[in-house]
Amino acid sequence: MNGELLYTQTSDTVRLHGMLSRSTHDPHAMCDVLIFIHGVGSNFYQAAIAPKVAPIFNRHGVSLLSVNTRGHDFVFSVGSGETLRWYGSANELVSECVLDIDAWIAKCVDLGFKRIGLFGHSLGAIKSIYSQAFHPNQNAKLVIAASPSGLSHTAFSASPRAHDYLRCLDWAKTQVESGNGATIGNVTFPFKLLMSAQTFFDKYGEEEKYNFLRFIDQVNVPLLLTFGEGEVNSTNPAFENLDKRSQPIVESKTNLAMKTFPETNHYYSGMQVELAKAAVRWMDSNV
Repeated sequence: MNGELLYTQTSDTVRLHGMLSRSTHDPHAMCDVLIFIHGVGSNFYQAAIAPKVAPIFNRHGVSLLSVNTRGHDFVFSVGSGETLRWYGSANELVSECVLDIDAWIAKCVDLGFKRIGLFGHSLGAIKSIYSQAFHPNQNAKLVIAASPSGLSHTAFSASPRAHDYLRCLDWAKTQVESGNGATIGNVTFPFKLLMSAQTFFDKYGEEEKYNFLRFIDQVNVPLLLTFGEGEVNSTNPAFENLDKRSQPIVESKTNLAMKTFPETNHYYSGMQVELAKAAVRWMDSNV
């Protein structure tokens, strides 16, 4: 993906980088730039989705800004000495995504864009929904949420992987309650990765703070929810039957729409172009 390297700084002084693939066509009537928000541990130059969808959006007058959030990669630091702070997927708090998203929206406004959309994948999809449900930005005109996982304590506890989940949760909760939330552990749920106790408890705790099914109906701008058939038809407790579980909420709100793509997975392998085309058609229908 070719483009302009950019950076922004959040209100709490986290510097983030991104790349803008600018459209040379007439701006789309509904959206002239999409901010692409990566999933857990990924980054703005990830190759699975953004580079493949950018040309499609660009041909339809939509620029694509692929960005880092404070959850990019595994770990990185901000500041030095006594002001040193650690971020990355091992240390992020998902609720702080509103600071990252606001900073990138402000950057788009500074660049002259008028109709800004959020396009999140996986955890980035949850962040896109969460930010506009609880901290709506007046410059955000739409949300495309591709494959948000269902972060549900209830579902995880009842799944075949309940033992792994509850063991990791017990470890995280014990560390947090003893004042050691920054402790990094080798967790095995939802897959093997290093993560601080505070971050695990924040994402996967009993409160279900980021279970998008609980707050997607609070988003008031047009929102397109998408899944790959392979993920919702799997036994993965984070995705199993999410399309069916989402359907009643989607049908209850006129601004919500949903599409499941056949014969593809969480990364839309082989279907990234169709994902972009479907998003453009959806945007056309909302003009």
